[in-house]
Amino acid sequence: MAVDELASQLGLSPMAVRHHLNILERDGLVQSFPEPRGGVSGRPRLLFEVTTSGAESFPSHAVRLAHALLYEVGALTEPALRDTLLRGVAGRLTAGFTPLATVAPERRLDQMVTFLNNMGYDARWVPDGEVAGNYLVTIVQCPYQPLAGRHPEVCVVDEELLARLSQASIERIAHRDPADGQGCIYRLRWSALTVYAADPAQP
Repeated sequence: MAVDELASQLGLSPMAVRHHLNILERDGLVQSFPEPRGGVSGRPRLLFEVTTSGAESFPSHAVRLAHALLYEVGALTEPALRDTLLRGVAGRLTAGFTPLATVAPERRLDQMVTFLNNMGYDARWVPDGEVAGNYLVTIVQCPYQPLAGRHPEVCVVDEELLARLSQASIERIAHRDPADGQGCIYRLRWSALTVYAADPAQP
C-alpha cells in the first residue's frame, strides 16, 4: 500500500506514517518499491509491503508450521512428486470455480483475476504487446509470499492456479523483483483453434 492509503486506514497523518515506515524499513520489517505504472510518465508512488522477517514477527506460528511442512515434504519426496502434491493443492484451491469457457479471453481473465484477488492476491492482466492474441498476467503479491523466499517451489501453485482458472497454456517470463516494482509475470496463450461463443454481456 502507499503512504496515503495507510494514513487513511490508520487515521494518522502521512508524515506520521512515513516516520513509522522509515523505522520499520530500517529494521527490515517492511520494504518499499515503486508502483508499477505500465509506461505512464511521471514519478511513481512508493508502495510498502511486509517482508518475510516482518511477517514472521507476528504472534502466529502458521508461517513457521508451513516452513516446517515444506522442508519435510522436500526431504521425504522426489521433486516430481513434490510438484504433483503442490499442483494438487492448487486444484483444491480452485474447487468450485467455474470458468467462463465459452466467452472471449478478456472476460475469462477478468473472472480469473477477481477470483485470485479475493484469495489475497494482487493480480492484474494486460494484452501481450509482443504477441497478438496472448496476454500477460502479473502477480505483484501472493498470499504465501513469506514462504516463497525459502521455498521457491511453492510458485508452482501459482502456475497451476493460472492454468486451471484460465484453461490456457502458461509460461512464466519474469520472477518477482520488488526492487523494480515487478511481480511474477506469466504469458497466457489459448489454442488458435479455440472458438469462442458470442458473449451475452456484450451488445
